[in-house]
Amino acid sequence: LQVPNESLSLLTRKGYKEQEAKRALRMNDHNVDHALKFLVKEKEKKGRKMIEDTRRREEFIEQQRYGMTPLKKAVELHGLKDLVSVGFEKVLAAEALRRNENDIEGAIKDLTNSETNRIIQLDIDSREKRKRSQVAHAALEEIVSMGLERSRVLEAVRASSNLDSLNLFDEEVPLINDNVDALDLEMETDIVSFLSEDALSDYDFDVTEEIEAIKEYLGLLAFKGK
Repeated sequence: LQVPNESLSLLTRKGYKEQEAKRALRMNDHNVDHALKFLVKEKEKKGRKMIEDTRRREEFIEQQRYGMTPLKKAVELHGLKDLVSVGFEKVLAAEALRRNENDIEGAIKDLTNSETNRIIQLDIDSREKRKRSQVAHAALEEIVSMGLERSRVLEAVRASSNLDSLNLFDEEVPLINDNVDALDLEMETDIVSFLSEDALSDYDFDVTEEIEAIKEYLGLLAFKGK
């Protein structure tokens, strides 16, 4: 159906796109006031949906972090919130819920039992250590795939508690030692911390981001060395 240009213009001047303005007018018998109310409601609806989608996405990411129960169910976040509200540490509470199929009473029993609590903490520490190892291995393989000799990369990793160890990359990616600016030093420190034994203290991390940071750093050094 043809939409009157004057009515369409009234809506587009208020910031609405032409296509959505036409749709609103057609759905409201070309009545501008009704079309405007329709557009306002649609905008509010989209806003609420966006907020809800963001909340669900964040919840999903958090649940992924805690892993699945023995029966392959996600940790229920409302139960986790209840446990945290009474003073239990979040990661410990999440693991207790996971072990107990989201049964809050069972989780509380484990958390308040000193021996079970200790076992849960050991399991969490072990899982974190495995994740750190996976990240370090992925970063190492990524660097090697860029053409660096594996033995020299490993040598640098072993000595990574010292910034000077990065000079082991001299032949492949020249380091500029004179006039190192703050950004260079910060990036060097980040990479050394990442590759060192106690690099990752956070419970959650992103492997891709760490690898990209290393690639960006080495690329910058290569550019400066030309």
